[in-house]
Amino acid sequence: MTITPLLRTKLNRPRLTRPVIRRVALFDRLNRGLAGDVTLVSAPAGYGKTTLIAEWAHQAPLPVAWLGLDEADNELGTFLTYLIAAIRTLQADACPTTLGLAKGGQPAPVDVLATMLVNEIDDLPQRFALVLDDFQVITLPDIHVLLDKLLHRPPTQMHLVLLSRAAPPLTLSRLRAKGMLNELQVEDLRFSPQEAKAFLAEDAGFLDEQVAATVLERAEGWVAGLHLAALSLHQAPDLPEMVSFLTKRSDAFVIDYLFDQVLRRQEPKVQDFLIKTSILSRFTPSLARVVAGASEMVPTTLVEVTAAGLFLNALDNSGEWFTYHVLFREALQKALRETLPPDEIAGLHLRAAGWFMGHGLVEEALDHALAGGDSSLAARIVADSIADLLNAEGRPILERRLARLPAQDIERHPLLLVGKTYVLTYQLQWDAILPVIRRAEALVADWPATLPPEDKAPAEALLHWNWAYHWLFELEPEKTRAAAESALSLLPAGYAVPAATILHVLSVARQWLGEFEQAERTLNAALVAQSAGAPQPQVTLALLFAQTTLYIAEGHLTHGRQIAQMLLQMARQTGAENVEAWACLQLGAAAYFTNDLAQAIEYFSQGVVLRYGSNILACEQCLAGLALAYRALGQGEEVGGVLAIMRDFHSQKVNPMLNLEYRSLEARLALMNGDIQLARQWSSDTPSDDGLVFGWFVVPSITNIRIRLADNPPPVELDQIEAELDRLLGRLVRLRQPTRQIELLALKAVVVDKRGESHKAQQLLEEALALAEPRGVIRPILDAGPQLVPTLQAINRQKTTPYVARLLDALQTPRPSAGTKANKAPYLTPREREVLTLLGQYQTDRIIAETLVVSPLTVRSHIENLAEKLGVRGRRRIVDRARELALIP
Repeated sequence: MTITPLLRTKLNRPRLTRPVIRRVALFDRLNRGLAGDVTLVSAPAGYGKTTLIAEWAHQAPLPVAWLGLDEADNELGTFLTYLIAAIRTLQADACPTTLGLAKGGQPAPVDVLATMLVNEIDDLPQRFALVLDDFQVITLPDIHVLLDKLLHRPPTQMHLVLLSRAAPPLTLSRLRAKGMLNELQVEDLRFSPQEAKAFLAEDAGFLDEQVAATVLERAEGWVAGLHLAALSLHQAPDLPEMVSFLTKRSDAFVIDYLFDQVLRRQEPKVQDFLIKTSILSRFTPSLARVVAGASEMVPTTLVEVTAAGLFLNALDNSGEWFTYHVLFREALQKALRETLPPDEIAGLHLRAAGWFMGHGLVEEALDHALAGGDSSLAARIVADSIADLLNAEGRPILERRLARLPAQDIERHPLLLVGKTYVLTYQLQWDAILPVIRRAEALVADWPATLPPEDKAPAEALLHWNWAYHWLFELEPEKTRAAAESALSLLPAGYAVPAATILHVLSVARQWLGEFEQAERTLNAALVAQSAGAPQPQVTLALLFAQTTLYIAEGHLTHGRQIAQMLLQMARQTGAENVEAWACLQLGAAAYFTNDLAQAIEYFSQGVVLRYGSNILACEQCLAGLALAYRALGQGEEVGGVLAIMRDFHSQKVNPMLNLEYRSLEARLALMNGDIQLARQWSSDTPSDDGLVFGWFVVPSITNIRIRLADNPPPVELDQIEAELDRLLGRLVRLRQPTRQIELLALKAVVVDKRGESHKAQQLLEEALALAEPRGVIRPILDAGPQLVPTLQAINRQKTTPYVARLLDALQTPRPSAGTKANKAPYLTPREREVLTLLGQYQTDRIIAETLVVSPLTVRSHIENLAEKLGVRGRRRIVDRARELALIP
């Protein structure tokens, strides 16, 4: 099976399979309504909404995109993915950033999605209409909020057409008041007497004045009712008796009666076919053959059904996919329940599930397995899709599928439990993972006889993968290495991306164990093998990410930056925003460590832009790095802006671990501003070592050490601080983390110097310099503060080097206070200067994005930053202010 593909037939405009009455007056109203923003066509089923708009679309004065909605679209990411796919039938590559956010590993806020969607639609070169058919099936409030926000300031390049059985729960009053809403309702859609007579004449093949008058009175212009009546009257053996019967019954009874009449007059084989295939929302001849238990008669039956005008619609031009009109299908399903017992109906669903499984259509297979009451089959279907989802990083899809399964079925299948750990890892629910691993381990050890034996090898391999991650976070490199090697030895060939990810974990463990060269050789060999075979971008990305992590952890920053640049370029080319965020973080970190603050800000900013569609940890670290880089430059207002973004981000991504780091960052920034009292308020009473060896910019336990050092501690407390630093350094030395060792050795030098042990302080700082200089590391020493100056001066007197001189110069050069607002041009990153230059040339966001090879979202983020830094709003004012400050000519 493959990861869920788009159902292309949902994007096809319905085909008109029989002659229709041209409703010229309504076409004129629809065309005039294009001057507004929205057309709403609302009426109960059977009033011809879809037929009217499908026919209008053939002669509409602008291109029309179509999306037929169903219940499966009641998920924000799915809805947006299909909506953008519909737009792309007219304008290829439309809305790339919104699509990335919709498919991202972390759900983006509705506000962000709506803003981006409006902006990207407005960037399109041609105006178009988008039809959302059957909108009444959308019940998710988030989707309603999304459309409300979209319609609050609608994009000028799109006219939205909503077809719904009832008025949608949207705030349309503002558009109605402004005359920007075009509405067609039941009274507008009813056939006039003249249209109804023409329709009956066309559909029934004859026209009797008395019959027509009776039918018109009872149907009241309802198109489906007219069509049913025409079908019934055409075949009625006693026309006067039927007319008399129709005049004496209620409307609901008449409709049921007409449906029954139409169905009973079909041949038995056609009745059987119609009733059994009514379980299918769409079908092909081969699917219908399987479900109906028919053989070669299916194509003939489809021809007969079409010829009889029995509400059968073709979904494509090739005649492969068909569907029934919703009212007719509902009537057929009622007949199905009256005709067949529940176990036989369940059997029909299971036949359908088998067909969909065989054709790789996982969602439909899952639907019918569950409708057939076979949760074990549903579990089997999801388990079979695990490899494809892991290879495609399809965590959101896996999460949705697992949520549909009964908990007891997940608990009985190791592969599903492994899939559950994958979801929990993305949700940062670390405490919930270990019990799931242990449950899977018990099942693998005593493999259930009810499960396919071929599942055991991948389940066992992925279980070792889970253990490798567990031991990695427990800082147990030997156990991590052993588990990763076991996973690789057992993993089948079809798990390419998990294999590359396991290599990443293995390379981390080997680097911790001092096996850098072996880790490097293994990753290089994997990349060579990958380049020799069929292209697998996800695998290459995973291996490049592993390489970048390895080099930066070892302190080989130059090489790490080179690989990270390759990783960033490829991630952008393939739309892999998760990896793109990690690449931005790695590049920003390498620049920060070497004190290239402008570059650090540039890359961190790019990572921050991705925060709603990418990895939450990577984006959190980009935010922390960005705040520290701005603070190092004395850009206090920018720091405040970053913290505001972090607060908003945390309000939507609630996680205790990240909240602790955020409080620690606030404390460290307060300390850097000289506000020790505020720093104490922010600091934690129970500081955590989280992130110590994983390169986090702010580690709560280290922040607490900095605060205690700044508060003139007595000798006893200095001893305690030194003991705490020794504890942390012991871990860093054991796990070979040179960059953080440099940071803590510099802090320890400050501690012993405060105790008056200047010679020991010099030794500690020299140890730090010995690690830092060959790696080009500067910032971790500077972040220890000006208290290092006397010790550095003593070292410099003994042996002057350009490196030490550079450190002294940086520590002794005053920076502007973070609270001071400069009366000069603000600091701009190189990329912000490029965007500003293009703004000065009056280029659009789309042109700027193409010129700089970035997404329109990135451009808008830079424009927002420019507006904040220049203290103005609006593109024109940004340009005017920039010229006042001589930032652009």
